[in-house]
Parts: sequence; structure tokens; C-alpha cells
Amino acid sequence: MGEVWVAHHLALDIDVAVKFIGDEEGDQGGPNERLLEEARTTARLGHPSIVRALDFGQTDANKPFIVLELLEGEDLAALMEREGAIAAERAVTLLLPIAHALSVVHENQIVHRDVKPENVFLAKVETGVLPKLLDFGIARKTTRVLRKTARDTALGTPDYMSPQQARGDRTDASTDQWSFCVVLYEAVAGARPFEAENYNALLRAIIEQEPKSLLERGVQQPELWSLLERGFNKDPAQRFRSIRELGEALARWLLERGVNEDASGTALRRVSLREESIPPKQPSPPLPTPSPPAATSDEAREQSGARRLDSGSIRDPGAISETQVVVERIVVEPTPVQPHPLLEPNIVDNESLELPASERPPFDSSPRISEPEAALNAIAELHRGGEPVERFRRAARMRSALTFILLVTLVFGATFAILIGTGIVQF
Repeated sequence: MGEVWVAHHLALDIDVAVKFIGDEEGDQGGPNERLLEEARTTARLGHPSIVRALDFGQTDANKPFIVLELLEGEDLAALMEREGAIAAERAVTLLLPIAHALSVVHENQIVHRDVKPENVFLAKVETGVLPKLLDFGIARKTTRVLRKTARDTALGTPDYMSPQQARGDRTDASTDQWSFCVVLYEAVAGARPFEAENYNALLRAIIEQEPKSLLERGVQQPELWSLLERGFNKDPAQRFRSIRELGEALARWLLERGVNEDASGTALRRVSLREESIPPKQPSPPLPTPSPPAATSDEAREQSGARRLDSGSIRDPGAISETQVVVERIVVEPTPVQPHPLLEPNIVDNESLELPASERPPFDSSPRISEPEAALNAIAELHRGGEPVERFRRAARMRSALTFILLVTLVFGATFAILIGTGIVQF
């Protein structure tokens, strides 16, 4: 359908891939729209496992082109041609990023419609290998009908077409799920699930026949085959609900075999199993049942028991046991409050009352002052002469004045004595 050239971007000073639509494309006006749609799709998605579109334009001859990032590596088809069948765990780790990329494609209401090994590029990066999904040239936006090809024309590579795609029916996300399973099957088994001598026979086999199991291909992977077999269901409604669900099942299959990362080094639990990275919510402990209020009389206890029976706490009155009735009618007697000796000093103990009148201690009828009253009286006495701070200052000034008078008296007396002793002052 087109050509891809290596070019140098003068403004960015990087090498890029430039894709042109082939001249043999017979649909007039279709190539321009298709290439523009591909540029918009790849630029909008922005997934690390989807090739990035950098620019779009036309040559001087009005030939449209799309500028893509230039990748170093090889596609999955070249790897299988060189190595043959790939170990099941390795194949799943290589294709799991593609499943996640397709889930993002489908969430944006886009169907790729041409998932095949040639469109799975194993790009070399610093961390190892980063699988990338290529060629959205025949991708279709599911939210609108694009009349770019003739009605009832099958688009895609025949070996990887789904039954509805082979019949020319309207395609949806389940089409890419089928094609993905074909690619994974081929990578593990070294052969495609449907093979025929010509194009028409191949489409008929896809529509009517069942694929050979992995066991028939010599691959001992029954759990993996059960996943692929569901993806090969002729009825799209019987396949996985989404390719994300298929990716989660494949991730769990890898985790059961001790593989924790995909080919790009991404942890499976962080991306493919997003819901498992969140710890399950622990159920809240049941709230304690409040005990019934203590009754204060027989009548109150009877009313309390009647309310509990009427509310349905015991649904079968005939099944009430004697023990239950006793539990319902427990009475908590209030603890007597002991008088404080300082607050109630006039209370005479019982032992004193039992003594003869002559031996009883005299009853003090003078008023007693409680501790709070005594404290208030002490505070009032403290403030009786004025504010304590002001009283302290007055006392300090008084002491200073007395000290000064004493010093002056001493000095005057000493001076007077000296004058008398020298004869200056005579009486």
C-alpha cells in the first residue's frame, strides 16, 4: 500500500521515517484521507508501544506523506523467520505490550484492523526491547463511517482476518483481539491456525473451521491454549470482553510461571494488572451493640423488656428462654456515694451512735467551713489590704525610706561626734 523512506529532518536534525501511499492505490481521494487519519491517530494516542507520528504534509507533486519516528531493530515476522517458533513465555512477554497498546487504541474508539507480525516492531532501546505497533493505515474510527473503500471489501492481511472481517462485515475491537491471538499462536506454534491453498479457501476456513490446538502443533501449553481458544470463538460476544481482559489473563499466566515483567521491563502488576496493585479493602469491624439502659424500678424494667420484644430484637416470643429473660431484665444497682470527710465533717459514724450517751464524742454544733469556702476566705483576706502587688511595692518603698533615714542619721551622728572631739563645736 505504500513506501517508507529514511530521511533526515533538517529542523530537528534527526533521522526519521517518511511513509508515502503507493501510486497503485486505486481509490481516488482515499490515500490522502487515510494517511492523514493515520497521522492523527498515532499522534493522538501517545502510547510508548505505538509508533509516534511527528509530521504530515505533501510533496511538490501533491503526494501525501507522514513522518514517523525511525526505529532500530526488526519486526516480529523477521524474528520468527530467523528463529522459528518462540518459547511460550517469551512470546507472551513480547506481545503483552502490544495488547496494552491495542486496549488504548480501542478505548479511543479506533480499530487497527491489520494486526500481524510485520506490524509488531521490536525496537532496540537502552533498556532492551520495546515492542511497538505499526501501520494504522487502515485503522477505522468506530464513532463514524469512513467511505474510503468499496462496500463489502475485506481490508487486512487474509491470514490474520477475523470471521466478521473475512465476511466484509462491520469490524469492532473483537477483530483486533482475534488477529492478536493469531499472531501469538503463530509465534508459539511456528504456524498459523488457519491455512489453505488460495485466498478464497483461506477465508472460508477462517469463517467455518476450527483451528488446530497447540497440542496438535506439539506445544504443551494447555492453559495458554484455553485463552487462545476463547479468542478464536466465531461469535465475537463469546470472546474476551476486551483485549485488556485478554492481556490481564496473559499477565496472570506469566505470573504463575514466575515471570514478573514484560519484554519492555514493565512490571506486570503495575500495568497489565492495575487492579491487583491496589490492596483489597478490609471490611470494617462491626460496631458494638449498646447495652440497654438500667431500669430503676420493676415497672420500668417491664416496660423496657416490652419495648425490646416489640422492636423485633427477639422475633419468636415463644422461643425466649429463661436465661434470655434474665439477661433482658438485669438491674444495675447504683453504687452509694461515700461522703468526703472534709465536706461533711458533722456526720457521725455508725459506731459512735452505738456507744452509750456518756461515751459518745461531743456534738460540735459550730458551723463548719468547707474546703472551697476556706480557699475563698484566704483569697479575700489576701486582697483585704489592696492588690498584693501594690502592697508589696508599698512595703518595698517603706523599707527603702527607713534605710535612707537610718543612713542619714548615722552619718549626721558620726560627723557631729568628730566636730565635738576636735573642739570645733563646743557646748
